[in-house]
Amino acid sequence: MAFGPTWNELEDPEAAAREAFRVLRRGGRLFALLLLGEGREGMLYRPSLEGFLGLLRGAGFRAFGTRVGRIGLVRGEVV
Repeated sequence: MAFGPTWNELEDPEAAAREAFRVLRRGGRLFALLLLGEGREGMLYRPSLEGFLGLLRGAGFRAFGTRVGRIGLVRGEVV
């Protein structure tokens, strides 16, 4: 499952992470690319990298990521 900067536009990113975890099978992977920041900026959700990894881990994923400038490249795995 892959997400582009859609994560930045979600009203409830936590619910989206839980739903992604629910529909993926064991061994499934989620890939995300998102703009990083310090929380909400207007209508955009722009978390820190660690904040977003924590969100995915809270939904049940084993999550890894890297920052490239203001972009987060993230992988979540269902184990």
